[in-house]
Amino acid sequence: MLRRTRAAGRNAFTLIELLVVIAVIALLVSLLLPALSGARDSARDVICKSNLHQMGLGIQMYLDDQKDPVWFNVRLRAPSIFDHWIVPRALAEYCGDGRSKVYRCPRASPGTSVIDPQVRFYLSSGGRNFIDPDPDNPNAAGITSVVVDQDNPPAYTEYWFNDSYPIVGKSYRNVKYPDAVVWAADAYDEVPRHSGKKRTERANTGALTQRTNEIYMLFGDQAVRGMPWYKAAAADKYGTPGPFYNWGIKF
Repeated sequence: MLRRTRAAGRNAFTLIELLVVIAVIALLVSLLLPALSGARDSARDVICKSNLHQMGLGIQMYLDDQKDPVWFNVRLRAPSIFDHWIVPRALAEYCGDGRSKVYRCPRASPGTSVIDPQVRFYLSSGGRNFIDPDPDNPNAAGITSVVVDQDNPPAYTEYWFNDSYPIVGKSYRNVKYPDAVVWAADAYDEVPRHSGKKRTERANTGALTQRTNEIYMLFGDQAVRGMPWYKAAAADKYGTPGPFYNWGIKF
């Protein structure tokens, strides 16, 4: 009986062995976590690009279905008001309205999402609206109400759509360089969301030089490209002065 007890004792872990196993597991977790985090961010980037591609197809069909294609009039209510939620309404037949996940960027987070209270206040103070105030009301021009719960709105877009004055509500045939026109961007203009290692790099704070992340842009030739903010403020390949919402728009 004593012999069996000693044999069983030799098969058990000692405290030192247990601590070594725990240390090895902790080391493996510390090595794997950054890789898993990077894979998650890469997947979010892919989803965002896929969203832009779907919107690009929808926009092209929307324009093709018009005898004289006219760009979305996001200044329908007033020249100083930029209602970007009008575009998902117009594209409802092609890729869904503002309730669709197509208009949700998985990289949008507190500090960068249009439904963040501080961001919402910042945008509304400049006349920029991304939340549909009344998604079931077809009369967009007459809407003055506000959604009951703006922290959980039923319809909105995390994507910006071209709101440059020379193009909104006007014939798209007159655009000189349609391939260079930025149709949509994954940001409310100036806040890059992609490729950043820190959330603060994506927030609407700090100087422009600190915004090293990328904005994903959908162009008129259906290409989706990412670029940092400082490049988005430069001229396009045809020499059209920036920022990016002016690219390609020469009449």
